[in-house]
Amino acid sequence: HADDAALKSEVDALRAEVLAPVGPKLASLVPDIGGLATSFAYGQVWSRPGLSLRARSIVTIGALIALNCPDELKLHVLRGLANGLTKEEVGELILQLTPYVGFPLTVSAVLWVASFGLFAASYGPMLLSPRLNASQH
Repeated sequence: HADDAALKSEVDALRAEVLAPVGPKLASLVPDIGGLATSFAYGQVWSRPGLSLRARSIVTIGALIALNCPDELKLHVLRGLANGLTKEEVGELILQLTPYVGFPLTVSAVLWVASFGLFAASYGPMLLSPRLNASQH
C-alpha cells in the first residue's frame, strides 16, 4: 500500500534524524549504554513472546509520558508507528493517560509529539487545536 510505504519512509527518516545527535553523545559519556540497551531492552525484553511489538510500544509510550522523558518518547512514538500504531491511536493513548498522570504531562507529550511534524497535517483535533499549536511557536 502506497500510504504505508510513505509513512514507513517518513518514520525511518525521522528516526535517523532523532538518533543522529544522540548516539555520539551517549558513546562519548557512557560507551556501553548502546550495547546494554540492545542486549537487555531489545534482546531480552522486547523480543519476548508474551506481547506483540505493537503492545510493547503502547506500554513504553505510556511509561515515557508518565516519566516525562521527551527524547525517548519521540523515538518510541516513531517505533510505535513502525510497529503498527496509527497517529490517531497515539493521540488516544495520550488522552487515556490524562486522568492517571495529569494534564501537565499529557499536554507536554502532545506538544512534544506534535513538534516533530509527522502529526501536524493529518492528526485529530487534539493536536490540531489552534490554542495548542499557537503555544508552541
